[in-house]
Amino acid sequence: MWAFTKKTPLGRLSNAVRDNLQWAEFIGYDPKRAHYLVLIISGSLAT
Repeated sequence: MWAFTKKTPLGRLSNAVRDNLQWAEFIGYDPKRAHYLVLIISGSLAT
């Protein structure tokens, strides 16, 4: 999990969305898509 959150672009985006949703949306990222992808990854890791 550390490698995912610190080394991958999706992990960094999820941290950015968590820290400041409006900023991530302002620079052009879709926060709903980031939440959805992180949910899929966390579900696959949990099984």
